[in-house]
Amino acid sequence: MVRIPTTERQFYNTVKKVNTLGAYAGALLPAAQEYKQTLLDQQKVKIDTNLTKARIELDNINNQYRLDNQGNPDNPDAKLKLQQDMRNVLNRFGAEIDPIAKLEWERSANKLASGYDISNNDWAFKQRAENAKVDVAENINANLSLARSAGMRGDIGSAVADYANSYNQLYSYAAKNMGETDARKLLVDYEEQFMQSYINGLAEVNPQAALEALKQPEIAASLKSDGAQDMMTKIVNKQIKMRDFQMKTNEFLAEQKLATKLDDLPTDEALRLLEENENNVSSKFFKARQKALLSDKGINAETRASTATEIMLDIAALPTDSSEIEEYYKQTNNILTKIENEYASGYLSLADKKRLVSTIYKKQGANLEELKGTDSWRFWDFSYKDADEFIKENYSGADNNRIMLDYFRQINDSKEYDSDQKKAVLQGLIDMANGNMLNLPAFDSVAEVEDAYLRGEIKQGDQIYVGGVLKEIK
Repeated sequence: MVRIPTTERQFYNTVKKVNTLGAYAGALLPAAQEYKQTLLDQQKVKIDTNLTKARIELDNINNQYRLDNQGNPDNPDAKLKLQQDMRNVLNRFGAEIDPIAKLEWERSANKLASGYDISNNDWAFKQRAENAKVDVAENINANLSLARSAGMRGDIGSAVADYANSYNQLYSYAAKNMGETDARKLLVDYEEQFMQSYINGLAEVNPQAALEALKQPEIAASLKSDGAQDMMTKIVNKQIKMRDFQMKTNEFLAEQKLATKLDDLPTDEALRLLEENENNVSSKFFKARQKALLSDKGINAETRASTATEIMLDIAALPTDSSEIEEYYKQTNNILTKIENEYASGYLSLADKKRLVSTIYKKQGANLEELKGTDSWRFWDFSYKDADEFIKENYSGADNNRIMLDYFRQINDSKEYDSDQKKAVLQGLIDMANGNMLNLPAFDSVAEVEDAYLRGEIKQGDQIYVGGVLKEIK
């Protein structure tokens, strides 16, 4: 048996063994890490490129979302669809990224999506404020239209109430969506605009009333900006001038047209046509043409007053006994016929004709029923006959018919008057006439009258005393 020397065995035992596979793998590790890093670096470029491409599409999607949802920036369905569309874009570009860089992609994609969410939330807040401004502006315009309508009705009470209610509603809505500070700024001029619209509406219908309304405390206090009061006054004055000009123009054209027709008609027909158009021509034109036409027929104002009074007394004399119903109808028809004939002849004006006919028919049904039921009932307590006697007893002048006519016209103004009220109206007219008689100018001669006329102290139509005799200047 061969024995190996111990020293040699120990030599072999002390030689270090080499792991050849491990040594080979260790030699490859730096190269693999370098390759992996190279792949990651390449994917980072790919990630940046795909994120840029994705942003182009995401920008378009978000821009379209904002355009489509301006009116309702908090639409939950639209928000959900936006999130889905954005995720689809990111997933599509993310599919091109190597799995080795997926984590980096997801991190970058989520950050990008989060940025869009933050931006859209900021947009929604601002859009809500803008929408509130638009809504408030539209509501203001609608309320200004209501103010204008109230002005055209001359209803200041309604306008003030509408302003207070609408301001509270507008402020509440604006403060909720914009904040209280911006809400106050938005409505700072609202009261002034509201009252200006009211005045503009009133000026369209009655500019003189609009001028007076500007002096009312609730309106004057609302015109707070510098020069607002003066500006509105100028606007209303301009409206007055325009209205006057238009009225004069319309009157002039109507007078031209009417004058041509009147010249081609007989006196009676011309007189009726003139009175039918009294409201379409100037007072000066009407009185001049009426006077000329009446003069052609030998008629004057006193003649007409006498005719109207005569018919009123006929009405007062209608039967009041229950046995005379048939006679009542007969006499009523006779009076109506007389009214038409006197009007056709020019002895009654159109206005007085209408009043007389209305007087006959007024409460006729109720009066006849009463007439059937009692022998003691009389038509109209304090009748026109009573009024005529009252005038004779209490008036010192000679123009009784004119007072009677004024009384007749006043109590036929669509109101109801009892006996005492009728007497009060008539007494007031008599007192006025008696006072006027005492205050009339007095002259000793016609020469003095002519001098006073030339000085403008008296004018056509005035009543005066000449040598103690009552005269009217023609």
